[in-house]
Amino acid sequence: MLILMQNSDEQSSRKPAEEYNHMVRSQTNLLDEVKSANARWYELSWELDEVEHRLAELIALREDKVDMLLEREIHMLQQKRSDLEDHLLQHMLQTDELNSQIRRNQPHADVDENNDAV
Repeated sequence: MLILMQNSDEQSSRKPAEEYNHMVRSQTNLLDEVKSANARWYELSWELDEVEHRLAELIALREDKVDMLLEREIHMLQQKRSDLEDHLLQHMLQTDELNSQIRRNQPHADVDENNDAV
């Protein structure tokens, strides 16, 4: 009977530890996803900045003359800018959702009015 009780105690003490380990792994995975999403957002931001810079240069070159190749490149860059803006928005929303998941999974600590843990 004593052995049976010891096994039961060992199993019940393992469950919280396993749950905690699972929570930590989940939180780590979410943080990794946020880092990846932020890195991708940063890359897209730089790419968008470069496209906008190049587009401004081409528009300045346009002046009043009609150059079909120039107009074609301007149109292509405008489309690329629009696509990049859409991708950036998607990544921002994805990152916000991941951050929300992280906040929901964090244990709540008591916080005083100075935002210091009590």
